[in-house]
Amino acid sequence: MLSMSELLTNEIRYAAESRVMKAREYPDDAARNQDAATRLERIADDLSKLEGSGSHLWLEAACSRDSTKYSEALSFVIRSIGFRSAANTGREFLDDLSVALGAEHLDDAEST
Repeated sequence: MLSMSELLTNEIRYAAESRVMKAREYPDDAARNQDAATRLERIADDLSKLEGSGSHLWLEAACSRDSTKYSEALSFVIRSIGFRSAANTGREFLDDLSVALGAEHLDDAEST
């Protein structure tokens, strides 16, 4: 069974691959899509180190509370990378996800 951080990073890596394909498909927007793919890969690398951390526990709790809302927020934030979102690190991504979920609890999770 995949862990929460593995599921999250797999989804982000899939989005990065999709952005690379979009860069090829739309040469006029290739630079922006390639930049987004690079950011998504960096974010996935950062998030892959979360297992057992306060952020990991926060993600599990957010998903458990309302998996539909979590999935919608996650999809929105992933699609936003490189376009509406300037997130460049795992932490910045989680901050964006926290806002999308309407939660401000990530900082509390980090202190545990």
